[in-house]
Amino acid sequence: MKQHIKTVKDFNEWRRGAETEQLSPTIIGVALDEVVKAAERYELLRTLTPREFKQLYQENISQGTGFDNLVDAMVAARKK
Repeated sequence: MKQHIKTVKDFNEWRRGAETEQLSPTIIGVALDEVVKAAERYELLRTLTPREFKQLYQENISQGTGFDNLVDAMVAARKK
């Protein structure tokens, strides 16, 4: 994630006229996708009640499913 954030920052510096290397649209697109995904995860976690977060955490521990995967599934379900 840190690399994606750096890519977005570098792009913004270049866009504002800084003497930095121009990045390819593909690299920028991938970085933006990852930053958006992180923002969606954060927004979902920020709005969970303590009880909902506890349930999510317990599911992560008991089933061994990746925490990010569980959050991503919740984000997708709320988009429907």
